[in-house]
Amino acid sequence: MAEVQHGPPAGPPNITDSSNNPTCMALFKALPGKVSLPASNGYSASLKSYFSLQEAEITPYCVVSPKDEQDVSTAIKILAAPGSTTKFAIRGGGHTVWKGSANIEDGVTIDMRAINAVEVSEDKTVTSVGAGALWRDVYSVLDAMGLATSGGRAAQVGVGGLTTGGKANSFPVLICTMTY
Repeated sequence: MAEVQHGPPAGPPNITDSSNNPTCMALFKALPGKVSLPASNGYSASLKSYFSLQEAEITPYCVVSPKDEQDVSTAIKILAAPGSTTKFAIRGGGHTVWKGSANIEDGVTIDMRAINAVEVSEDKTVTSVGAGALWRDVYSVLDAMGLATSGGRAAQVGVGGLTTGGKANSFPVLICTMTY
């Protein structure tokens, strides 16, 4: 009978475990604590959190989890550096069902879920929503202020994917705020 080991791997991840992808190695060094490599808890958690099995089965070289716009900028500069051929995908809520809509095989996935702030302007006419926010985040803030917006029917759907069509938008989406 084979012995099964449970729990996280011993020690910190080895950056050479990421298919020796130089882009992931550069991201790992530039964004400490924000890049998850295969066999790490963060990597597994990101894949397991997708809505569809088709997305969860995709295995990127690494997953970048930015905390703010500076982290996103750093990641994009590395991904778009001269000579880089690494493909990347952007993940908002991760609710789209088709394979490749918010994850990428043999590339880098930028998981925006930590950038989920919802801020309403002082005059309550503009709502700014983070790229990783879910509709539940938006509705909870607006409802508490007596405001509403048209958006997703399911609270666990990401705002970014719904408003951009998750890579397959066939119609424009209008988001407006109204008082009640």
